[in-house]
Amino acid sequence: MEQDQMLNNEIRGFEDERINYESGRIYQWGILWAVLYTAVFALSRLLFLGNAVGVSLSLFVSEIVVIASGTVILFIGFIRWGFGRDERRVAEKHRYYLTAGKVFLIMTVAGYALSIPLRSQSGLNDYPINELLMQLEVLGCVYFFFAFKRRRISFNYTFIHETGWGYYGHVLRNIGRLALYALIPFGAAAVVDFLTHMSTVYFNAIGIAYALTVYDLGVGYFLLSLLEKLNYDEEAPKNLKRGTFIALIIAIGKQAEVFICQILAAWVAQYGMTQELPAGVTFGELLAEASTDAREAAYPALVAAALALCFLMEQVSHSKRVRRGVCGYLVVQSVNLVMTVLRSAVIVALERYADDYEMVRRFTEFNTYWSFAVWLISLAFTCLWISGLIRDCGASKLLWLTVGLAVVCQAVGIFFGSQSMNLAYTLTVGGGTLLAMAGRLVILKTGNLRTVDSDNE
Repeated sequence: MEQDQMLNNEIRGFEDERINYESGRIYQWGILWAVLYTAVFALSRLLFLGNAVGVSLSLFVSEIVVIASGTVILFIGFIRWGFGRDERRVAEKHRYYLTAGKVFLIMTVAGYALSIPLRSQSGLNDYPINELLMQLEVLGCVYFFFAFKRRRISFNYTFIHETGWGYYGHVLRNIGRLALYALIPFGAAAVVDFLTHMSTVYFNAIGIAYALTVYDLGVGYFLLSLLEKLNYDEEAPKNLKRGTFIALIIAIGKQAEVFICQILAAWVAQYGMTQELPAGVTFGELLAEASTDAREAAYPALVAAALALCFLMEQVSHSKRVRRGVCGYLVVQSVNLVMTVLRSAVIVALERYADDYEMVRRFTEFNTYWSFAVWLISLAFTCLWISGLIRDCGASKLLWLTVGLAVVCQAVGIFFGSQSMNLAYTLTVGGGTLLAMAGRLVILKTGNLRTVDSDNE
C-alpha cells in the first residue's frame, strides 16, 4: 500500500513538472499577446481622439500600466533565461512566468483602478466602464481556455484530485486571495483620488468598481472550477460530460441575451424615430445605447462559447478535426472582436484626415463584406469540428441539420437585409443561431460520443 502511494506521488510529481512547464509557456505568450494588443488598442484610441482638446497621458493610464508591466516582466525573463535549453534553467523560467502571470493580472487591475480618479468622467455612483479591461478579459479567457484545455490541463491542477470541501475550500481561499490582492490597487486609487482632488469625489466609483471586479472574476473562476470538477470526477460517459453540458447551456443562455439586445437595437433603428421617446432622450442617444448594449452582451457570449467548445474539445482530445475547428473558430471570433475596436477609430480618422469622403464610404462597404466573411469562415470551422465529432467520435449525422438550418436562416436574413428590413433580418439570423446551438446540444446529449477513455473501457 505504501509503495503504491509512493508511486502515485512520484507520478503526480512528474505530471506537475510537465504542467508547470506548459503553464509557464502559456502565461509567457499570454503576457506577450496582451502587451501587443494593448499597444494596438492605445493606437486606435489615439486615432479616435486625434488632436481633441484635453488629450493627455492620464487618459491612457490603463494602457501605460499594462504595456509597462508586461514589458518589464518579459524583459526580465529574457535577460535571465533567454533562449537557453538547459532543463534546470527552463524549469526556472517557467516557474517565474507562473508567478509573473498572477502579478500581471494584478497590474492590469491596477491600471483600471488608477484610471478611475485620473480620467473618469462618469457619475459618482456609476460603475466606470474600461473598454481595455473588458477586451483583455474576453481575449484572455478565450486564449487561456483553449491553451489549457488543448493540453488537458486543469486550472486547479494542484488540488483537482481533492474531494468535497477540500477542493471547494481551496477555490474559495483563492477567491479570498484575489479579493485581498485587488484591494491593494483599488486602495492606492482611493489615495490618488484624495491627493488629486483633495476630496473623496470618486470613492463611490472606486468602491463599486472593486466590488464588481472581484465579483466578476470570482464568480467566473468559481464557475470554471465547478465545471472542471464535474468533468474530472466523471469517467467515460456515453455522451457529454456534466460540466461540458452545463457549459453549453450557459453558452446558449448568453447567446439568447445577445439575441434580445440585437432585437431591441434593430427595433430602435427601424421604428424608434417614429415612436414617442421619453423626455430628454433623443433618437440618436437611444440607438447608441441599444447598440452599445448589444455589443457589450457579445463579450460574455464569446467567453461562454469558448468555454463550452474548449470543454468539448478536451473531452474528445483525440480528434484533430475538433481541435483545429475549435481553434479556427475562436481565432476568427477574436479577430472580429479586435476589428470592432478598430473600426470606429479608423472611420473617425478617415473623416478627420482624408480629403475624399469616398474612402469612408468604401471602408463602410468593407465592414459589410467583412461581417459576411467572418460568418462564412466561422461556418467553415464549425463544419470542421462537427465533422470531427461525427467521423472521429461517432456523433450523430443529424448535426449537419443544424448547419443547414444556420445557412438557410442566413440566406433568408440576407434577403431581408437587402430590403432594409433590419428587424426581420435580426430575428431570422439570431433565431437560427439559437436554434442551431440548441439542436447541437440535444443531439450530442441524447446520442453517443466516443472518447479515448470510453474506448479503453
